[in-house]
Amino acid sequence: MTDIQASDKEIWLLDVYGRFLHNDPVSDRLETLLPEDLPPEGPGVLLHIDSGAEEEPFRLVKRDSRPVPLPHIVPHLGDDLTVRLEVTDRQGPFAAWRGHFLTGTDDGGVDAVEASDTEAAFVPVPARTARVLLPSSPLTVRDEWDTVLLPPRADEGMCVRIGAGAYPWPVVSELLTRMANMSPGEILRQHLPETGDIPALRVEVSRPAH
Repeated sequence: MTDIQASDKEIWLLDVYGRFLHNDPVSDRLETLLPEDLPPEGPGVLLHIDSGAEEEPFRLVKRDSRPVPLPHIVPHLGDDLTVRLEVTDRQGPFAAWRGHFLTGTDDGGVDAVEASDTEAAFVPVPARTARVLLPSSPLTVRDEWDTVLLPPRADEGMCVRIGAGAYPWPVVSELLTRMANMSPGEILRQHLPETGDIPALRVEVSRPAH
C-alpha cells in the first residue's frame, strides 16, 4: 500500500444509487458496488488530491495496480457536498468520454453522460466516514425512546437511511463524521432536522468499549 492509499488519506466516491466507485481487479474495469459488496480493504478506486501538484491535483487512482488506465478528470464541486467528474482524456480507452461526466448506473456499471444529467455526481467520502456505512460497523444507533434503529446505510438519491428515514447527505454528514471519530465506549447524541416528509429524529450512538 502506497501513501496515496494510506487509510487517513483515502477518499471514496459514492454515487447516486448508493454504490461506491470501484475497479474490478480481475477484469480491470470500472464498476460500482454496494457497501456490503465491497472487499474488506474498500473500493478499488480512490480520489487522490494533491494541492501541491501543478498538473492534475485531482486524480483517480487504483488501489491495486492494473494496466488499464483510469480516466483523467477535472472536478466540479456542487453546493450539496457532491462533485461532478468531467473526463478530459484526448486519447486512449476513455477518449470518447471527453467532455462528459462520470456516473454510476443502476445496474452497477459506469458510464459518461452529458453535463445536463443531474445524476452524474458523486459524494467524496473520507474512508473513515464511509466505513460507518458498512455492515461491519460496530456502532449501535437508538432513537429517543431507546429503540435500536437500523444502522446508517447509503440510499439512492445521495441520501443516507437512518431508521425509517432517508436523509440527504448535507443533513447527515456531520453525524456520520462524528460517528466515524468515536472512541471506544463513547456515546454521542445528535438531532436530525425534519427534511421534507422525513420527520425530525434524535439519535444516540454508542460504540462498544472493547
